[in-house]
Amino acid sequence: MGTRESSPDTEMVENQPYLEKEGVNKITEVDLWIPNHVSLDASNLIQRSLCKNPEDRLTLSEVKNHRWISRYQ
Repeated sequence: MGTRESSPDTEMVENQPYLEKEGVNKITEVDLWIPNHVSLDASNLIQRSLCKNPEDRLTLSEVKNHRWISRYQ
């Protein structure tokens, strides 16, 4: 087995006794389940904001201008 490079964020999550390994994996792999009662626009905003790759995430400007956010401004 190879060693995994650690980051402060990973250590912060992994050193919490109330989080089990499965929970940590779901967070780091963005294993996301959105309930059916969440609107499509809200679901879109959540999914596009929580991409694993930071390059794929919405920018703050894009979040501000997202149709779900715009609806409530």
